[in-house]
Amino acid sequence: PIEVVVSGGTYYLSEPLLFTPEDSGTAEAPVTYRAARGARVVLSGGVSLSGWRRVEGNLWAVRVPDLFREGEPPRLLRVGDRWAIRARHPNFDPQQPLTGGWLFADFHGERWERGVFGQGVGNIHHPGDALVWRLRVPESGTYRLWMRYAADNAGDAADMSGRCAVQVDEGEPVPLQNLPNTGGWGAFRWALVAQLNLQAGERVLRWTNLQGGGINLDALALVQDAEWNPEQAIGDFQWWGAFRLDKPKQGHLLLIQAEACDEAIGREVTVATPQPPGSREYLVFREGDLPRWENLSGAELHIFPAWGWVNAIAPIVRIDYKSRRILLPPDGYTDEIRLGNRYLISGVREALDAPHEWFLDREKGELLYLAEGGQPPAKPAVLARLDRLIVLRGEPERNRWVEHLRFEGFTFMDTNYTLTTNYYMPADAVVWMSGARDCVVMGCTFRWTGGYALRLEGRSERVQFVRNRVEDVGQGGVILIGDNASQPRHNLVAGNLMQRLGLVYKHVAGVYVITGSDNRIAHNTIWDTPRYAISLKSLDASRSSHRNVVEFNDLRRTNLETNDTGAIETLG
Repeated sequence: PIEVVVSGGTYYLSEPLLFTPEDSGTAEAPVTYRAARGARVVLSGGVSLSGWRRVEGNLWAVRVPDLFREGEPPRLLRVGDRWAIRARHPNFDPQQPLTGGWLFADFHGERWERGVFGQGVGNIHHPGDALVWRLRVPESGTYRLWMRYAADNAGDAADMSGRCAVQVDEGEPVPLQNLPNTGGWGAFRWALVAQLNLQAGERVLRWTNLQGGGINLDALALVQDAEWNPEQAIGDFQWWGAFRLDKPKQGHLLLIQAEACDEAIGREVTVATPQPPGSREYLVFREGDLPRWENLSGAELHIFPAWGWVNAIAPIVRIDYKSRRILLPPDGYTDEIRLGNRYLISGVREALDAPHEWFLDREKGELLYLAEGGQPPAKPAVLARLDRLIVLRGEPERNRWVEHLRFEGFTFMDTNYTLTTNYYMPADAVVWMSGARDCVVMGCTFRWTGGYALRLEGRSERVQFVRNRVEDVGQGGVILIGDNASQPRHNLVAGNLMQRLGLVYKHVAGVYVITGSDNRIAHNTIWDTPRYAISLKSLDASRSSHRNVVEFNDLRRTNLETNDTGAIETLG
């Protein structure tokens, strides 16, 4: 056997340590890299900063190397034994670290659009039952009125034509036509029911049941284009409320959700709770929530979109204060942003206003830090640079493996994290193994790192991750990735302590088997996670997991920040 013993100290790596098949040991003579006995050996992916100068008051500045001017920006700064806070709005709330310090998204459309298809208003069956919407008509002119409804009446009410009407402001009621039974109370269809002459400006639209007979109302559409037909223009309904909308080629369209009514009149009328879909392209902020910042270079949106299952981090393109919209790239950095989703903004110079916050001016090559007590950071300040520290890269398709390597007793710190459009499976990691087998990571500590401790992929097998500490990290403990052909197999994750996980990305786990088979997860202590402690997934027929064993794990305080989750999750 070969041992490489590393003396105590902190080693700031300029690039990841790469191991290829040529660096392998053998079963009889494995190669072990270990910390000297009794010594603390830190492998850091950051750059230590020194030479602070006072700017004013408690604000200090330090030069950073030119290498930070390009590429992925550093997002993590460790000051002593904790991360400083990247300048953010609103400020971090130490009294409520999970539930405080958030803003909440407003609805992205007009108030009459707040709803989804298939919800609507029901039990409108008494004479005098009415719904009222307050609209803003963009242009005077003739508008065709379409109505999406369902009905299944008997007798004279089998055709609701002429039995209900709409009224604009104080004008004459206009009877609605073309309203036969649809075949069921949930069988919704569109019908062209009237033509209205509307004046531009704020208008009140009132729909009234004149003669009785039941109807369920889902939506209305006012459109100027005579060629536009909602049966063709609206479709692809998703279970979460999203839908396709082809806008008219000319003129204006007002799409009105029934449940978005300002007033519902009738003793049995039932109005669904509006659940409006959102947008992936922008967030609407509430009036007064955001200051008028001048420089948004490097600003990023942190949000729990849609149902709150995940968080996403997206670059901010610009802020339109007139429309109250934060505009995002079209690259799919986030799920739909909906009314009430919680968010914050980081990386804004003008948001540097609280102790322990920092901001990197990449153009000037200068980092600003707002200290507490008037003194510069007395402890080491380390700016994360690398997103990984050790890489094992084999070529299993050529039967060339990285094998029989052991890493023992190291402390890994200060790795960066990257933005991803795959926010359901963020997978940065300190140690990457692809095409590795019979390798061991044992007795190591992973702290203040931006990703997972270990990532396994590329048919890696018989890898052991045992008796390690993973704490205060940006993502999770161990993640396994691949399809049926490349997934990791026969690996062991055992006897580890993992706590305070997911400080950056939240859709993570202590052990996350996205795909992998015949792996054993045992005797781990996993505490304080934003989502799962352990997750086993089969995503589809080409990415399925089988025969994994989960046993004798101590799982506590999981699911602290996300919805629809569990301490142990299995999918598919």
